[in-house]
Amino acid sequence: MTTAIPSPGGTFRVVARQGTDWWGIRVRELDWVFSQARRLDEVVETARDAIAAYYDVPIAAVGEVIVDEVIDVGVAAARATTQPWTGGASFLGRVVVSVAR
Repeated sequence: MTTAIPSPGGTFRVVARQGTDWWGIRVRELDWVFSQARRLDEVVETARDAIAAYYDVPIAAVGEVIVDEVIDVGVAAARATTQPWTGGASFLGRVVVSVAR
């Protein structure tokens, strides 16, 4: 079953996962859209920028972005024994936006 891709003006849910120096960002509705931010308070704007790049539209055209899951280092370490991180891309200390259309 294929999930419909929302329009750029739709609502997007993101997962923010804390790394050593960066927050990894995954957009749930767009499987191949990843980014990262230095601080948690930058996650929404950084995700919005990545979504705009995916659709090739201005940032202002992107709808609502909601951080619906935050995984901090302590939680991630606890989960590591039972659930591997399946969020996708590896974040290597530079801003990376991986976009696949």
